[in-house]
Formats: sequence, C-alpha cells, structure tokens
Amino acid sequence: MTAVNLHLSPLIEHLAGREYQREGRQVQETVRLTIGRLRRLLFQLTPPELQRHGLASSLRLLLETLQEDSGVRWELDDRLIEEPAPAAALVVYRIVQEALGNVRKHAGASNVRLRMAPGEGGVDVRIEDDGCGSSPATQHEPGHLGVVGMGARAEMSGGRLRVRSVPGHGTIIEFWIPIPGSGEPSAVTAVTDTIPAPA
Repeated sequence: MTAVNLHLSPLIEHLAGREYQREGRQVQETVRLTIGRLRRLLFQLTPPELQRHGLASSLRLLLETLQEDSGVRWELDDRLIEEPAPAAALVVYRIVQEALGNVRKHAGASNVRLRMAPGEGGVDVRIEDDGCGSSPATQHEPGHLGVVGMGARAEMSGGRLRVRSVPGHGTIIEFWIPIPGSGEPSAVTAVTDTIPAPA
C-alpha cells in the first residue's frame, strides 16, 4: 500500500483537468487512511506485550485490566514449564481475551480463575467464573457470539474448546491448543455443554 501511495503522486500530476486531479487526490487520501488502518490492525493482531513479556505476563495484564474496569477479582495459576511457540501463544491470548471480555460484559461475576498447563503436546487452559452463566441457546444470540468465535479460533488452530454453563451458576471454558512441531495429533472439536445445576 505504501508503494501504491508513492506511485500515485506522479500519476496525479500528469492527469489532465482539475476534476481528475481532485479525484486522484481523493484516491490517494483513501490509500493513506488504509495504510494507517492496516498499521493499527497489525499492531492489534500481535499484541506488543505478548512479544515483550510472554504469555503469562500478558494474560496477567488482561486480568488486571478486568479488575480495574469491573472489580472482578482474579487468580492466575500458571503451570507452563516453558513459553509456548508464538503462534500457539497468540491463539491462547486471543481466546482468553474474548473470554474475559464476556466476563466483563455479560457474566456479572465477582471472581475469575485462569489456569494454564502443558498437555498433549499443547497448552491446556481453563477459565472459570462465578457469574450468572448462560444457556447454549443464549450463547448463539446476537451480542453473545463470543463463544462461537472462541470455538472457531480453536478449531482453526487444530485445537478444541468446550464451554460448560448454566444460568445462575457460572461458566467454565476449557480449551486445548497444539504447539506447532510437537508431533502430537490434533483434535478439532468445539463443544458446548451444560453444567448440572447444584442440588
């Protein structure tokens, strides 16, 4: 896009007529705006804190932000022995980010617990909150499609995701993301279950 922008300037100067030059400059401005949006998008796709500080520290920042924004208390249980490969770390980060966004927007939770551990040549993650919970039908309604997005992200990475929830009794999200090059077979599933209501 930067190369296109550079080539546009001399082309616009050679256009005959003010109307064509005006339209050419409008195109050039659109290209400039697109370059800026692409830069912001790239910045968001790979969070700088993930590159600088690693997965556990980046997730801790997400949890701290959640507490600052909504007062939700948190616990992080990091059992990973080594830093996951960048591709796997990014998928874990994005799914956790979406899950915590759901906690903030919909759960009405007081506490959230996040656990990470190695498993099956990948990363096992469990996110548990004590919020209002939801039904499988609610999870597919407009404005509540985070679960669908998390499942799709896990599938595309060769992983699996399961959500267990029931209205009034919190939500548990469990997912596994393979680490590239681990040599382990990958399972591709996305499941939504219901937790039996406590007696």
